[in-house]
Amino acid sequence: MKRVALYIAGIAFALFSLCSCATTSNPAEGGFFSGVQGLRSGEYQNRVNQKQSDLGQLKESGSQLRAEQENLSERSADLASRERSYRHRLAHMNRDLARLQARLRKSRINTKSGRAQKVQLEKNLTTLKVRIRTQEHSGGLSEDQIQQQLAGLQQEKSRLEHEILNLTSQ
Repeated sequence: MKRVALYIAGIAFALFSLCSCATTSNPAEGGFFSGVQGLRSGEYQNRVNQKQSDLGQLKESGSQLRAEQENLSERSADLASRERSYRHRLAHMNRDLARLQARLRKSRINTKSGRAQKVQLEKNLTTLKVRIRTQEHSGGLSEDQIQQQLAGLQQEKSRLEHEILNLTSQ
């Protein structure tokens, strides 16, 4: 009988020490009694609900990031298209200037003032070509600044073209 009482006391002590251990709401860390406690108290369900809430927020964040990425991709494509157009216009101006320069070089100017004007026009053409080359490699400008500079270059090209045509038509 003493032996049975001792045996029961040992089992009771073991159960008491297991039950008095700290419990955790993480099922991976707790033991059997912790699991029973977590299920009974609703801690596990609260943990599941929190994880589902976190997952929903992450999905929403992912959706927003995908939308932002799509928007940035569209903007990037638009900017690339504008840059191609811009470079095309500059290349066209360069071809026109080369044609004007060839015409000016081939011209036979007989007067002293005409030759001086020819030299000045050649300098102006070279200066404009340098400005265009500089423009091709410039960056960080706004759309308005680019358009203003293109308009200025085009205006200068038109002015030189007019003067060269007048000089070489004589």
